[in-house]
Amino acid sequence: MNLKSFKVAAAAIAMVGMVFTGCKGEDGDDGAAGNANVSSSNYEVVAGDWSQGQAHKMNGAITNGVVNSGTVQAFQATDSINSKVWTAIPAGNFAFSYRTDTITFLTPGFTGANFTTYYKVVAIPAAAKIDGVDLTNFEEVNMVYGLED
Repeated sequence: MNLKSFKVAAAAIAMVGMVFTGCKGEDGDDGAAGNANVSSSNYEVVAGDWSQGQAHKMNGAITNGVVNSGTVQAFQATDSINSKVWTAIPAGNFAFSYRTDTITFLTPGFTGANFTTYYKVVAIPAAAKIDGVDLTNFEEVNMVYGLED
């Protein structure tokens, strides 16, 4: 190898080394947390939807994976689907159960509600679960997972 080729090769190696090690910027601020496939669905259940204390509604976000290793949380409001106050159920005379693709609202011991009830159902896949989140606190769940109405 002659001197000119050696200088060119050395310069190329130095430039490659600078690209990988010479430029290091400061870390930026963390972005807003995403919902990582967390789903939020609203339901309005009228008196006629109840049968033997149960009201069944379809929910495609409740997948086999969510049933087997994720979680589903349900919240109820008495005023409207656009409520600012959501109460975790089970509470009072209301509860819920779920299976793949279906959420069931329950009124144990009753035939159903004789008034319209409003629900928000949150399906959280296992990969999106975050330790320490109080899943019975709607405001916290909404803040952490950035739910869409």
